[in-house]
Amino acid sequence: MSLEKNKAIIRKMFEAFNKQNLDALDELIAPDYVDHPRQFRSLKSYKQHLTKFYKSFPDSHETIDDIIAKEIRYAFI
Repeated sequence: MSLEKNKAIIRKMFEAFNKQNLDALDELIAPDYVDHPRQFRSLKSYKQHLTKFYKSFPDSHETIDDIIAKEIRYAFI
């Protein structure tokens, strides 16, 4: 996937978060998504977390200041 496509996905995720549009995440995050630090074991559990988050912080808004992406090429010899 190109760097620009990856950046577009991140922008869509932030847009969905800011609009509190959990349904949009179905297209952006795999159903078997795992977030190790926060212990989410599925997209469903992540959405449950966001629902609680939105109730606690209804005016929350995230802003992207900059997206840095780099292509790394390597070869095993």
